Amino acid sequence: MSSPSPTPVRAIYGFVLYLAAYVIFVVYVVWAYVPDTWLDAVGLSYWPQKYWAVAVPCYLCMLWVLAYPAWFGYIHLCTAPLDCMDLITDEFSQAPNRENIRDGNDTPPLADILYQMLLLFQMNFHRPQTEKIFVTTMTLHL
Repeated sequence: MSSPSPTPVRAIYGFVLYLAAYVIFVVYVVWAYVPDTWLDAVGLSYWPQKYWAVAVPCYLCMLWVLAYPAWFGYIHLCTAPLDCMDLITDEFSQAPNRENIRDGNDTPPLADILYQMLLLFQMNFHRPQTEKIFVTTMTLHL
Protein backbone atom coordinates (compact mmCIF):
# COMPACT_ATOMS: atom_id res chain seq x y z
CA MET A 1 0.00 0.00 0.00
CA SER A 2 1.40 3.40 -0.92
CA SER A 3 1.87 6.11 1.65
CA PRO A 4 2.03 9.88 1.24
CA SER A 5 4.91 10.10 3.73
CA PRO A 6 8.33 11.20 2.46
CA THR A 7 10.63 8.48 1.20
CA PRO A 8 14.21 8.74 -0.08
CA VAL A 9 13.05 8.14 -3.66
CA ARG A 10 10.50 10.94 -3.44
CA ALA A 11 13.12 13.22 -1.94
CA ILE A 12 15.45 12.54 -4.87
CA TYR A 13 12.66 13.15 -7.41
CA GLY A 14 11.75 16.38 -5.68
CA PHE A 15 15.35 17.57 -5.62
CA VAL A 16 15.84 16.75 -9.32
CA LEU A 17 12.61 18.60 -10.20
CA TYR A 18 13.77 21.57 -8.11
CA LEU A 19 17.13 21.67 -9.89
CA ALA A 20 15.51 21.28 -13.32
CA ALA A 21 13.07 24.13 -12.64
CA TYR A 22 15.92 26.34 -11.41
CA VAL A 23 18.09 25.59 -14.47
CA ILE A 24 15.19 26.20 -16.86
CA PHE A 25 14.43 29.52 -15.16
CA VAL A 26 18.07 30.64 -15.35
CA VAL A 27 18.29 29.69 -19.04
CA TYR A 28 15.05 31.58 -19.70
CA VAL A 29 16.29 34.73 -17.94
CA VAL A 30 19.65 34.58 -19.76
CA TRP A 31 17.89 34.17 -23.10
CA ALA A 32 15.44 36.99 -22.36
CA TYR A 33 17.89 39.61 -21.08
CA VAL A 34 21.26 38.95 -22.69
CA PRO A 35 21.66 40.61 -26.11
CA ASP A 36 21.80 38.36 -29.17
CA THR A 37 25.31 39.55 -30.06
CA TRP A 38 26.65 38.25 -26.73
CA LEU A 39 24.86 34.93 -27.18
CA ASP A 40 26.30 34.63 -30.72
CA ALA A 41 29.80 35.39 -29.40
CA VAL A 42 29.50 32.49 -26.94
CA GLY A 43 28.28 30.17 -29.71
CA LEU A 44 24.59 30.10 -28.83
CA SER A 45 23.07 31.26 -32.09
CA TYR A 46 19.88 29.25 -32.52
CA TRP A 47 17.38 30.79 -30.10
CA PRO A 48 13.73 31.79 -30.60
CA GLN A 49 12.95 35.46 -31.07
CA LYS A 50 12.91 37.68 -27.98
CA TYR A 51 9.21 38.29 -28.67
CA TRP A 52 8.46 34.87 -27.20
CA ALA A 53 10.17 35.78 -23.92
CA VAL A 54 7.30 38.17 -23.28
CA ALA A 55 4.53 36.48 -25.27
CA VAL A 56 4.64 33.03 -23.64
CA PRO A 57 4.22 34.32 -20.05
CA CYS A 58 1.43 36.63 -21.23
CA TYR A 59 -0.32 33.76 -23.00
CA LEU A 60 0.03 31.56 -19.93
CA CYS A 61 -1.44 34.29 -17.70
CA MET A 62 -4.38 34.76 -20.04
CA LEU A 63 -4.88 31.01 -20.21
CA TRP A 64 -5.00 30.95 -16.41
CA VAL A 65 -7.49 33.84 -16.31
CA LEU A 66 -9.73 32.34 -19.00
CA ALA A 67 -9.67 28.85 -17.49
CA TYR A 68 -12.16 29.87 -14.79
CA PRO A 69 -14.90 31.08 -17.15
CA ALA A 70 -14.27 28.09 -19.40
CA TRP A 71 -14.62 25.69 -16.46
CA PHE A 72 -17.75 27.53 -15.30
CA GLY A 73 -19.26 27.20 -18.79
CA TYR A 74 -18.31 23.53 -18.98
CA ILE A 75 -20.03 22.84 -15.65
CA HIS A 76 -23.16 24.60 -16.90
CA LEU A 77 -23.12 22.53 -20.09
CA CYS A 78 -22.86 19.30 -18.07
CA THR A 79 -25.62 20.23 -15.62
CA ALA A 80 -29.06 18.85 -16.35
CA PRO A 81 -31.79 21.43 -17.04
CA LEU A 82 -34.34 22.01 -14.30
CA ASP A 83 -37.08 20.18 -16.21
CA CYS A 84 -34.96 17.03 -16.67
CA MET A 85 -36.41 13.69 -15.57
CA ASP A 86 -33.20 12.92 -13.68
CA LEU A 87 -34.12 15.54 -11.06
CA ILE A 88 -37.26 13.69 -9.96
CA THR A 89 -36.81 12.13 -6.57
CA ASP A 90 -37.66 8.53 -5.73
CA GLU A 91 -37.84 6.36 -2.61
CA PHE A 92 -34.01 6.28 -2.35
CA SER A 93 -33.61 10.06 -2.24
CA GLN A 94 -32.51 11.59 1.04
CA ALA A 95 -34.09 14.93 1.82
CA PRO A 96 -32.11 17.28 4.05
CA ASN A 97 -33.23 17.35 7.68
CA ARG A 98 -32.16 19.12 10.86
CA GLU A 99 -32.30 16.11 13.18
CA ASN A 100 -28.60 15.25 12.85
CA ILE A 101 -27.33 18.81 13.37
CA ARG A 102 -26.38 19.71 16.95
CA ASP A 103 -25.60 23.39 16.44
CA GLY A 104 -25.28 25.86 13.57
CA ASN A 105 -21.58 25.12 13.01
CA ASP A 106 -22.00 21.42 12.19
CA THR A 107 -21.64 20.18 8.65
CA PRO A 108 -25.04 19.11 7.33
CA PRO A 109 -25.42 15.39 6.61
CA LEU A 110 -25.21 14.10 3.07
CA ALA A 111 -28.49 14.72 1.25
CA ASP A 112 -29.87 15.27 -2.23
CA ILE A 113 -30.37 18.80 -3.50
CA LEU A 114 -34.06 19.33 -3.89
CA TYR A 115 -35.59 20.72 -7.05
CA GLN A 116 -37.30 23.42 -4.99
CA MET A 117 -33.92 24.57 -3.64
CA LEU A 118 -32.61 24.97 -7.17
CA LEU A 119 -35.62 27.08 -8.09
CA LEU A 120 -35.15 29.28 -5.01
CA PHE A 121 -31.47 29.71 -5.85
CA GLN A 122 -32.32 30.60 -9.44
CA MET A 123 -34.91 33.17 -8.35
CA ASN A 124 -32.51 34.58 -5.76
CA PHE A 125 -29.63 34.81 -8.25
CA HIS A 126 -31.44 37.33 -10.48
CA ARG A 127 -32.66 39.65 -7.71
CA PRO A 128 -30.95 42.85 -6.60
CA GLN A 129 -28.88 42.59 -3.41
CA THR A 130 -31.53 44.39 -1.32
CA GLU A 131 -34.22 41.84 -2.21
CA LYS A 132 -32.24 38.63 -1.63
CA ILE A 133 -34.04 35.74 0.00
CA PHE A 134 -31.63 34.09 2.41
CA VAL A 135 -32.20 30.37 2.16
CA THR A 136 -30.23 27.56 3.74
CA THR A 137 -30.25 23.99 2.54
CA MET A 138 -32.23 22.93 5.59
CA THR A 139 -35.25 25.24 5.29
CA LEU A 140 -37.41 23.04 3.09
CA HIS A 141 -39.10 20.08 4.72
CA LEU A 142 -41.01 17.58 2.70
